[in-house]
Amino acid sequence: MVFMGIELNTIITSILCLVVAITLHEFAHSLVGYWLGDDTAQRNGRLNLNPLSHIDPFYTIALPLVMVFLNGPILAAAKPVPYNPHRLRWGRWGAALVAVAGPLTNMLIACVVGLLVRFVAMPEAFQNLALYMIVINVGLGIFNLIPFPPLDGSRVLYAAIPSLRKSIDWIESQGMLVFFAIFFFGYQFIAPIVNNAVGLVVGLILGSSMLP
Repeated sequence: MVFMGIELNTIITSILCLVVAITLHEFAHSLVGYWLGDDTAQRNGRLNLNPLSHIDPFYTIALPLVMVFLNGPILAAAKPVPYNPHRLRWGRWGAALVAVAGPLTNMLIACVVGLLVRFVAMPEAFQNLALYMIVINVGLGIFNLIPFPPLDGSRVLYAAIPSLRKSIDWIESQGMLVFFAIFFFGYQFIAPIVNNAVGLVVGLILGSSMLP
């Protein structure tokens, strides 16, 4: 079955891989925050691997489907992991570690799955699933490292340049609306950079000879 020029199997596989990637991404945030002394995520039921604890019905499921229908950029997000920066060890750098834990987990998943693809014989169906998992995790990891709130990269930017704190806090206080507005208007400039970075990392993981 084909939906808006895309096979239904492709849509379902992509969403399933996205849910797994986002779940592990958010769990990593919660776990590192807990390790650094903040149990806020645990008390809010986020320190687990249950996708229902992390996915947002609109941002994780509905929004990507709407963007596919509109033939636009695929956007997706999970429920933000709550944390108390004042309870974290190492101050703003502790917050930066909590932030990068998500993207780094996605990269680790992509590398592990990449090793399986390269060195373990598997049926074609499983290999295709693994390739989706690699691309989606690399894409999610790289995209979240963009230093713009509420993306994880903004925490690293604040840790490196504390004077930006007020600007970052103001942007975040406006909610996701500002982020989506800037992303839509800047998509033509952001997309080539992100796509090239994803292609480079996926190529390094798989080896250029294994790329489609």
